[in-house]
Amino acid sequence: MFITKSNREYHREIKVMEHEFDMRTQDIRFETALKFERQLNTRRNIVNKINVKLGGINYEVESPTRIIIGLETSQNSTMRDGLICVGFSAKIGFFKLPFQKCKDFVVLRRF
Repeated sequence: MFITKSNREYHREIKVMEHEFDMRTQDIRFETALKFERQLNTRRNIVNKINVKLGGINYEVESPTRIIIGLETSQNSTMRDGLICVGFSAKIGFFKLPFQKCKDFVVLRRF
């Protein structure tokens, strides 16, 4: 991720390096980065754009009678420490009530 001032024109160079090194990049203007903490839409737009670049899909499921659960695991590439992190998130909706969100993670030792 690059955060650059508007009066600097690095975008072209960043994109050239992105293709040359086959590496995903995100160029964010400094002025936009300043809005990140206080403006929900700015935050949402940046996160959604990064998610798509990393191969994710942005969508929202609205089904009041279903529970939707996402699971993710992460571990050290060498696996020497034997630790694995398991994370989950769920969006739960019951009938006419608003969706409830729950999320957590746990770090476990492989056995």
